Amino acid sequence: MRRAVDGWHAVLRIGPVDHRVWSKEPPVLGSSYAAELPFDGNFDARAYAARRLWRAMNGRAPGPAFHQLSKQRRERLSAAIRALDAHSAGGGYRTIAEALFGKKRIPDRSWKAHDLRNRTVRLVQGGLALMRGGYRKLLRPGARTSSADAKGCRKSPLPYSASPSEILLLHDDRTHAGLARRSALSSWSSQMPDPMAGLPQRFLRTPEAARYLGLSGRTLEKHRTYGTGPTYRKIGGRVVYAVDDLKAWADRGAKTSTSDPGKGTVLPAKKHPALHPYAGQERR
Repeated sequence: MRRAVDGWHAVLRIGPVDHRVWSKEPPVLGSSYAAELPFDGNFDARAYAARRLWRAMNGRAPGPAFHQLSKQRRERLSAAIRALDAHSAGGGYRTIAEALFGKKRIPDRSWKAHDLRNRTVRLVQGGLALMRGGYRKLLRPGARTSSADAKGCRKSPLPYSASPSEILLLHDDRTHAGLARRSALSSWSSQMPDPMAGLPQRFLRTPEAARYLGLSGRTLEKHRTYGTGPTYRKIGGRVVYAVDDLKAWADRGAKTSTSDPGKGTVLPAKKHPALHPYAGQERR
């Protein structure tokens, strides 16, 4: 279970299969839920997912997934994400290629014209395209997400998913009785424990943290440079943020009106000499 800007996302494991669901409101124990299936371009995927979940909850075999990626494509997507992570951490194309293809395959000369450099550049571009919305194409069968065609991909009506699987939109049956009757997910509460019980602290990378705050990744990087942003952690070469720290930082700017001074101030992402005289520059 995780909370995002568009609602609550959960993974229900029933037997060997993971079922992904999305609710605009936090799940409440004891409530009955129904699946909402809009008559849009993704109706077939949602209806298939609802049927699989209904079969699993009733002890029946859910059947094959609506759409699965080939092993070769999964490996390429994994390489693209690894290349993007290394590039975002400041790694050069040669360093990235050595990690992906092995140092022995990287030539000492003529590197800029080498095929492995071109492949590495395409993988980084493909990772960027996925991060900017291309991942949505993975949710539809027949969609291709290579470094070339992912650049111009359009946003799909499907909401966020951590993997290429079907998603169900859940609604409280008491407030949407006119739209959907108690059906496939009527026993949701019996299948799901308290969503916050034993939940480990979630750490987000810079792009995820920026989306959580409604900022751009570049703005969050500037906050980190000038010391005006939320608390972050450095794990190896990676910068991560705790959700609690992001919320606490955003809560500094909580106000009830334009005249309310609030409890604190969220400073803009720029140098503030009075607070951090060395922010954004090296100490001498």
